[in-house]
Amino acid sequence: KFHIIAHSFGALLALKLAGIIEASGMKGQLTLIDGSPEMLATIVRTHMIGKTESDFQNYVLGYLVTLMYQNVDSRKKLEYLLTSETWHEKCEKTVDLLLELGYKYGRDDMQCLLNAYYGRAFLLLSETEETYNLIEKSPCMFIKPSDTTLEHQSETYELKKYFKNNVQVLSV
Repeated sequence: KFHIIAHSFGALLALKLAGIIEASGMKGQLTLIDGSPEMLATIVRTHMIGKTESDFQNYVLGYLVTLMYQNVDSRKKLEYLLTSETWHEKCEKTVDLLLELGYKYGRDDMQCLLNAYYGRAFLLLSETEETYNLIEKSPCMFIKPSDTTLEHQSETYELKKYFKNNVQVLSV
């Protein structure tokens, strides 16, 4: 038996892992907290429509900076993105900005963070339903906030299509 607990982006990894484990004959339980491939892919695709890869990179970096420092005038502070050609240059300038704003982590840690977020966003663009095996034996508990910020087609954030059995929902 196995029990996989995952939050947000981890739901993608949990679904892939559960499919692999079930294929080897095991049965378990999944607990997914406020995340689903469909939800995350929708967020990414919404911001990618009609944009170049460079525009999308700028969006990801700008989003992270304003998320970390909500009082930052993003238009003024993030103008450097428009003058940067490569992802590496954009990341270096973003790290410089974060250090200037007083972000407490080191340069290497911040570089890893920026690369990880962009890698996740890019991965979501290539995900499809066929990427996952149907979870046939293992039940799923889906925990979601009662106050959501995004509209979803279903109460389970469209997770039902990945499971043969019903997905139990708990709103907190």
